[in-house]
Amino acid sequence: MAVKCPIGFDSEYLKQRVYQTYERVAREPHGEFHLHRGPEYASEYLKYDRDELRELPEESTARFAGVANPHRIGVIRPGETVLDHACGAGMDLLLAAKRIGGNGKAIGVDMTRAMLEYAAAAAEKAGLSETVEVR
Repeated sequence: MAVKCPIGFDSEYLKQRVYQTYERVAREPHGEFHLHRGPEYASEYLKYDRDELRELPEESTARFAGVANPHRIGVIRPGETVLDHACGAGMDLLLAAKRIGGNGKAIGVDMTRAMLEYAAAAAEKAGLSETVEVR
């Protein structure tokens, strides 16, 4: 089935709106938004381990706005390289980095500059900056 973009759909406008929303989530993680976020949401609805989340810096967990828990898909093994696409402030990125250890690499990619700043700061605070790279 072929899918087409509706005539007149402004993809650049949509991209800017998404960017602005996540920049605001980064700057105001406890603000009013149309999307769920934070560690309580992650543990209650997406079944993240509460204890693991408590070990991560708030710079990362307060800004979490994911829609799934990729850690439930399969095991991340020591020494692996993991790519977290749309990493946001890095909650999944840091969880992966803890699992892969010092011989692995966790690479986070995000379009939002502010989220990347928080991801890098959280990695530093968690002592994972040698394993984590943000782009």
